Amino acid sequence: MKYFLPILLLCAAHSLFAQKIENVQVLLPGSTVVVTYDITGGNSTDEFTVALTYSSDGGNNFSKPLRSVSGDVGEKIKPGRGKKITWDVLKDVNALLGEDFVFKVVAKGKNGEAGEMILVEGGTFDMGEGNGKHRVTL
Repeated sequence: MKYFLPILLLCAAHSLFAQKIENVQVLLPGSTVVVTYDITGGNSTDEFTVALTYSSDGGNNFSKPLRSVSGDVGEKIKPGRGKKITWDVLKDVNALLGEDFVFKVVAKGKNGEAGEMILVEGGTFDMGEGNGKHRVTL
């Protein structure tokens, strides 16, 4: 029983400094998907490895981290608000098919992993430009 209190305090201290992914939002301009998010918690000097994944079945199964991404993604991402990831969809997949798309932002840091998901409601929209423009139904 004498070890219980130190372990409890250690867990409490760890959770005080744990990072969180919050305020995830998705925009669908042209042939890209733009995901904005915030990394909160931790220290301003912390660095995270951030990845974006997606699910086309409501969050039951997620893709590997997407490759054709730019912005606040990859290694050495600092905490803060207004982070942005742009995914060039057609460089990674031929089409987005499904009705229950969920995007997940995952950040790994020295205090572990945090993630947040957002469901993208089904619907139909135009993706692409010029001759590459086509209708996508989610």
